[in-house]
Amino acid sequence: MKLYKNILLLGALPAMLASCSQDMEPDNWSNEIQVVTSLNSTRAGIEDDSEIPTFMLKVVSNAGPKYSYYVAMKNEATGWKSYAITDQTTTGDNVGEPVQMLWADSKTPITVSALCMNGQLLQKDGYDKALITTESCQSSDAWVKVADVLYAPPKMSLQTAMDGKVSLYFNHLKAKVKVKVTMATEFNRVPGTTQNPIEYLKVNGTAVQRYFEPDYERWSDASYTGESEIAACPTAFTPGEGDSSKATAEYEALVIPSTLEGGKFGIAININGKTYTWNSPEALTFESNYCYTLPVTVGKDFLTVGNVLVSDWEEGAALEDGETDAEEMDVWDGTSVATGLTEGTGTEEDPYIIRTAAQLQYIAQRVNSGAGENPSFYNKFFRLANDIDLGGHEWTPIGRYNEPNGNSFSGSFDGNGHTIYNLAVNKTGTNEAAGFFGFIGPAANNGHTVKNLTIKGANIQADRQAGILGGIMNSVYPNEPAISNCHVSGTVTAGYFLGGLIGSVSYGSIYDCSANTVVNGGNDCGALVGNSFKTKFINCSAAGKVSGTWAVGGFTGCLWYGSTAKYCTTSADVNATDWNVGGFTGRLGDDIDEYKGYMIGCSASGKVSQVNNGTWESRLGGLIGYMYYGEAVDCCFTGTLDTSAVNGNQYVGALIGYDFKDNKTTACWYYSAKAGGANAIGVSGAPETSSHDITAK
Repeated sequence: MKLYKNILLLGALPAMLASCSQDMEPDNWSNEIQVVTSLNSTRAGIEDDSEIPTFMLKVVSNAGPKYSYYVAMKNEATGWKSYAITDQTTTGDNVGEPVQMLWADSKTPITVSALCMNGQLLQKDGYDKALITTESCQSSDAWVKVADVLYAPPKMSLQTAMDGKVSLYFNHLKAKVKVKVTMATEFNRVPGTTQNPIEYLKVNGTAVQRYFEPDYERWSDASYTGESEIAACPTAFTPGEGDSSKATAEYEALVIPSTLEGGKFGIAININGKTYTWNSPEALTFESNYCYTLPVTVGKDFLTVGNVLVSDWEEGAALEDGETDAEEMDVWDGTSVATGLTEGTGTEEDPYIIRTAAQLQYIAQRVNSGAGENPSFYNKFFRLANDIDLGGHEWTPIGRYNEPNGNSFSGSFDGNGHTIYNLAVNKTGTNEAAGFFGFIGPAANNGHTVKNLTIKGANIQADRQAGILGGIMNSVYPNEPAISNCHVSGTVTAGYFLGGLIGSVSYGSIYDCSANTVVNGGNDCGALVGNSFKTKFINCSAAGKVSGTWAVGGFTGCLWYGSTAKYCTTSADVNATDWNVGGFTGRLGDDIDEYKGYMIGCSASGKVSQVNNGTWESRLGGLIGYMYYGEAVDCCFTGTLDTSAVNGNQYVGALIGYDFKDNKTTACWYYSAKAGGANAIGVSGAPETSSHDITAK
């Protein structure tokens, strides 16, 4: 069974959006931003975008504030129209004057996001941290629509992509709980089930309110408030008859996404005046835009609940066997380890099928021991069959690395579009690499070692080499591992070599991947990868926040020794306390000409700052902190360079902090108004050896 999901994580961006070149405008180009919308349709809540009366739209242009907007969008006869949100605006009835939103030019991208809260309009600071509440009464279709909140996550667009149009795809910010009740035949007796005998069904224990940050696509953990009691909406009823057929009923309610510990979540059903209750003994996680189905059976003196089924918001069509295209999520208990793999033979045509966390821990046990035949699973293939919730239990990474020794995973792992939730790894005090994979090693025939996998809500802690997907990826040519279409969110904390996706990479390739993370550590840290050695990045993106000491960047901490980034972008904010700090990378290149570092069509748009006590020169750049035998083509910095806390020998540049020598830039640019008064290059060590083409706009 295949389950299609709408992930809120930022995906990898196509090459055409990463390019920052400023060519001549095409003929007849339209400079007005036009908005079109679509919606993940559903039985419960808002079913079509025509039902959306108004929503909040945020547009952030890489050209700066002049072409950035925060407006109310109203659905009018001629399409969506934009209006000012004034101090008095609360709904679509009291918006300000019309606002004409313009593209800066045909080549400068914008990032758009939107939030629809049943006609409610927030001030900009309220949008940046929106308070989402639970409607306790959802007993009718109308009330469920009131409870529904729609969200279009940040998306980068170019004027040339859709002839000036921006397409917003709305998802449901809340989760849907569907309760399917089957009543024993004894309920068919007096008073019978000709009409639905259920007086009410309540969904209990989820959050009452919680803050959501649209720019970062995340919920604020500090804001969780519980516990709610929701009167659910009846959506279907089938009468029973005698002893031959049972009456069935379905109810739905929308809940705020959260993870609830065992005993918190529950339901209460009142049938013919008698109340039946159930509380989940296990922890449950509810995610935005998903449907969680509880099959419930009720008798005169009992109530039982089957396994919770997880599907996309609008459940799949019926299959031939009468089932639905939904699948059960495995929830790990924190201790179980399988004794083997029972499906598949490990070949590319017949991969091992993974359904549980216990099976993944079996793989970790085999790999980490280094014992037996082919413990690294070299040239073996795996495919994930469903989502897995690790429940925040301490995870043993697959592959073990403690410099200079380690046991790597060298198979091919296909996530198959599935998600792993609530990963937790703490390797502090051990010097071991930390992540879902601890150590990713050589791949047979340059194969994709890991692909098509999402990890959400991770918390990784280590002394060194830490990332959500993997702690370290290390190989030797020609058996270079590759990662593609992998996306992560969460936090990473370590002393050094830490990144949102991977901590440290040598001789590898990363394609179409993204990270939306908070990264806190020492040296060599970045929002996607901490340290990269002879590594290729193509069409990758990063967002979030990065804090470190030296070699700190919004994409990579260090992009050196023959590493290349093509068509990659980051919006991560960067703050550091030492030198070699950049909005995209802290360091580009190496001291050997034949191992230059390259950046092609890359951009950084976050805030870049540094607190330096003057012990070292800053080497702070909007795009690149330190550059030596490096080359950047068609790259730009459109964020903000904060120089207010820089002391001592400055070496601060709007694009490059310190051009040591033998560097080249072509068609690169930045916004002078956002550069904190810095020149394009802070200091050039040997200007006669470098060639630069940088424009201040």
